[in-house]
Amino acid sequence: DPAILDAGGIRFEAPAPAGEAVAMYSPPAGTQRKLRLLRGWRALITSELPKAETMHTAHPDPGMSVAARAAVQTAFDDTAWEEVDVPEPFENYGKQWADVDGEVVYRLTVDIPEAWAGKALVLSLGAIDDFDETFWNGRSVGKTDKSVPFFYSVKRRYAIPASEVKAGRNVVAVRVFDHFGSGGMLGPADKIYVELEAAE
Repeated sequence: DPAILDAGGIRFEAPAPAGEAVAMYSPPAGTQRKLRLLRGWRALITSELPKAETMHTAHPDPGMSVAARAAVQTAFDDTAWEEVDVPEPFENYGKQWADVDGEVVYRLTVDIPEAWAGKALVLSLGAIDDFDETFWNGRSVGKTDKSVPFFYSVKRRYAIPASEVKAGRNVVAVRVFDHFGSGGMLGPADKIYVELEAAE
């Protein structure tokens, strides 16, 4: 088609004549490499602590609570949980979130394309304030704690083994511990996604 030009993977199309409907362009089947993860998150406060007023009174992370251990499992029912915006400090969610320090679990169901089944992925979650342990289908795939410099602003990127990737429903669960100040999944939005590993 002389009205269409592909150059370096970028598709250019001449404007359609006035009054003519334009079909939405979709990449060929099997070429999708990235899924944005900005909608559908749910969260629950699993262990709340009094608000730390200064860094000197910041809470040490006591480790994952019994409630959080249950909540990161794939089969856990999170339908009663609050739907939340990501990225956003969880203090901005209002009501019981306004002065939260302590432990929160986020969950998201991800629909993985058939073509990705059995292939290694990279899960990118942006910055998480303060500490996190992240799970894919109930298996821990990464952790950032106080041993990591600037833990509160480090962009999380965790490898998902090919053996853990199946077509259809997969569950991401993120156990977050906020020891002082604001907390939660802080992004930025363009860093929250899952994609095929570059080697694929």
